[in-house]
Amino acid sequence: MGVKERKEREKELRREEIIKTGERLFIEKGFNNTTVDEIAQTCELAKGTLYLYFGSKEELLSAIMYKALTELYELMYSYQSGISDPVERLRMMGVAHFEFYEKYPDHFKLLNEIHEPGKFNPDAIDLKHGMVFQKILDIWNLDMGIIRDGIKTGVFKESTDPLEIAISLWAISTSMIRMHDFKKYMHGTEGNGQPDMPFSSFDFLNVITINAKRIIYTILKNPPADFDLMK
Repeated sequence: MGVKERKEREKELRREEIIKTGERLFIEKGFNNTTVDEIAQTCELAKGTLYLYFGSKEELLSAIMYKALTELYELMYSYQSGISDPVERLRMMGVAHFEFYEKYPDHFKLLNEIHEPGKFNPDAIDLKHGMVFQKILDIWNLDMGIIRDGIKTGVFKESTDPLEIAISLWAISTSMIRMHDFKKYMHGTEGNGQPDMPFSSFDFLNVITINAKRIIYTILKNPPADFDLMK
């Protein structure tokens, strides 16, 4: 490896370190309560050096968001890729969403807390333009594309609204994963001896699958007689 290549590698590693540090501090303290000085100090960098990588705290947040969304998209794309049955492809999208949470819990929290009052300034990141917006579109278009394929091939009813179904499936998946995360906090490795909640032994991944199946059943053009809504 030459001097130029080594310097580029070092630069990329430092950039990744800044992203990871910013992400951790944003989640722990909130975007508004985290300063550039604090990020630079934690990374053992001069503030001016940090600005060579990211021109502002908002730019750093955008980079973190883009990385998280890219990871989510790549998981969803790979899980359903090569499958022809649109019902199975939608199921695998849900499995990929849960895998994203398991593999990147901090990124899952960040994506779901970006609009929570007090955590982030609504103007901190422009979700309507640029690479972040495009990656959000990629995820929604992947989901809706599966539903459109199902309509074209006669699996789903012609009256099906791809956006409505995509939103419904996403809402179920997200809410169940967040409840699963709360269960882990109360009773898992992060638990603090709290008494059992009603859902302490609940299998949330299974519930995601069952409820998604119920939604999909309503749009099937010719639902099979043995279509079991409870499995």
